[in-house]
Amino acid sequence: MSRERLTIPLVYVGDVVPRGARNPREACFRIETAVEIRTVSASDLAVAIDVLGQQSEPGLRQRYIGFEGSLWLPVEASVGVPLEQAQAIDSITSGACNLGNKPNPFLRIGRALRAESFPDARPIEEMPIRQVRETDLDDRLARASRVAADLLLVEGNRVLRRSPGPFWRCGPNARPFLVHPGFDLPGRSPDLVAGGAAYFGISRFEEMREFAAEEWGTSPAPDSCEILMHECVPDQDALVAARAVANFNAIQWMHMVAGSQPGAAADIPSTFRAAGALYGRNSDELSRGIGTYPACPGMQTPPPGEIIAAAEGMRDFFAAPIETDKAAVRAVHEANRKLFEQSAAPHLRRFDLYERGRLLVDDIAPDLDSLFPETKP
Repeated sequence: MSRERLTIPLVYVGDVVPRGARNPREACFRIETAVEIRTVSASDLAVAIDVLGQQSEPGLRQRYIGFEGSLWLPVEASVGVPLEQAQAIDSITSGACNLGNKPNPFLRIGRALRAESFPDARPIEEMPIRQVRETDLDDRLARASRVAADLLLVEGNRVLRRSPGPFWRCGPNARPFLVHPGFDLPGRSPDLVAGGAAYFGISRFEEMREFAAEEWGTSPAPDSCEILMHECVPDQDALVAARAVANFNAIQWMHMVAGSQPGAAADIPSTFRAAGALYGRNSDELSRGIGTYPACPGMQTPPPGEIIAAAEGMRDFFAAPIETDKAAVRAVHEANRKLFEQSAAPHLRRFDLYERGRLLVDDIAPDLDSLFPETKP
């Protein structure tokens, strides 16, 4: 295995004080950095999952590649048409908007801007700046390296990208069936209204079937797949379930009343921070409307404690009325509590029944006395 070293353009964000100004403002800057993408032989790859048939798309056969404990899919120029390596490299090194038929992940790896304009961004050295308060450059460079690690150049002119694999989708008014989210985890705002769909990883068929039967009285469609390399199937179900609870709508409902600093059962700032970690975003971005921005490419999976804190913080916040003298704020919160119950209740039950216990967070302090030898007076 060798590595292809590429120089790529990145934008990053800084809080700066321009010359002639007193107050800091947000600005976008451009920099070039080097990343390495691995080149592998086709003989190192094998089929990890073979989806043989689907009710939703009869005749579709989807194969996932297994390599180094992960699942991979081809990067495509259009549906069914692989992207050639030269085109992929040109898109990456030129800062093109898309990599094949998907957004270029290198352009979406950091803090989202109020008005991000990649073509207009300039090096920080060329900007009339009096003071640089802080930037997210180090974080973006680390994420760029992780995004590069999610790509493979395969001998024979193919490009692969790491994938979370197929998922079972279950929800009201439809039999559970297989979906292929591609390179992102499933579940976005349109699916999280009125108790929308829940997603289980491909290897959790029994849990999905049990939950769908109990929650909606549905049984799976006759979709079939063969898992040939179980060690390559990622387990990100807890994160998917927590995002369904701390979804984009719920985050905005919380933000609608947070500015009045009400008394609430949940710690609002801590819940915002934990919810942001689910998407690789900071709490400032949540207040802008995270529905505009998907989860951040190159993000690290949050630790179990953060995943639990996000789900439980949301539940606690919407579980009870808030304490405030402002009647209008109380009314808004009451209306949003009903919406949250409609949209998130099934996902909270799924999180509690099937995910929380698998996160292995100890709530009880360990017994340290057993580690020391017994002594006698």
